[in-house]
Amino acid sequence: MFRYSGIIKDDLDPSKSTKHLTTLKCVYLKVLHLVERGCIFVGHALVNDFSALNIHVPAKQMIDTVELFRIPQVPQRLISLQFLAFYLLGEKIQDGIHDSVEDARVALKLYRKWEELNKDGTLDSALNNLYVIGKQTGFRVEHTPSSKSISPVSEAAAGGAPGNLE
Repeated sequence: MFRYSGIIKDDLDPSKSTKHLTTLKCVYLKVLHLVERGCIFVGHALVNDFSALNIHVPAKQMIDTVELFRIPQVPQRLISLQFLAFYLLGEKIQDGIHDSVEDARVALKLYRKWEELNKDGTLDSALNNLYVIGKQTGFRVEHTPSSKSISPVSEAAAGGAPGNLE
């Protein structure tokens, strides 16, 4: 449970937690208020988060990186945030305990990367390269002590595709 949620035992005790604690009801009301105000939510696999809160958010208010980096040739493939961060941003995340703040920051960076690739006209090439590399690696990131890496997909997009999706 702790590995995937990022919650540790002390987080559940108000006298020991280093985090600001609130109730589910308070979170629900705050998120509902943001939805009603028309705020745009950027994240990864957002449908899971809103489903957990049992809140419907209109598609026009969601920018979901799991959808942005999907290609029609392989519509069933949902790419993990960890894989996208490593191969598009050159960042290793989720090596230890899950950190939802880190995930949110990375999702925003990925959205900005998507905008950049789209503006430059290199989005299709970068997506194809991402899927080629994903197929070669099983869409997994090798766990090494290094926290930074190069971004092979971005480099390949600038210099040409390393292969094809077939």
